[in-house]
Amino acid sequence: MAARLSITKAVVSQQITNLEQEVKATLLIRSTRSVTPTEAGREFYLRCRHIIKEAEDAFNLLSQSTEIQRALCA
Repeated sequence: MAARLSITKAVVSQQITNLEQEVKATLLIRSTRSVTPTEAGREFYLRCRHIIKEAEDAFNLLSQSTEIQRALCA
C-alpha cells in the first residue's frame, strides 16, 4: 500500500496508529510477520470504501453534467 501511495511504510503505520487513537479502536492486529484487520477494521474499511465510491460517483456525475452544459452552450 505504501508504495502505491508513494509514501513510506512508517508513515502509513503512524497514520493508522493516529486513526486508531482517534476512533478509540484497534483496526489492525500487527505481528512481526503479518497485519490482519480486526472486525472493527474490516467494518471501517467497508464503510470508507462505500463513502469513497459515492464521492467518486458524485464527482463523475458533476463532471458529466458540466461537459453536457458546455456542449449545449457551444
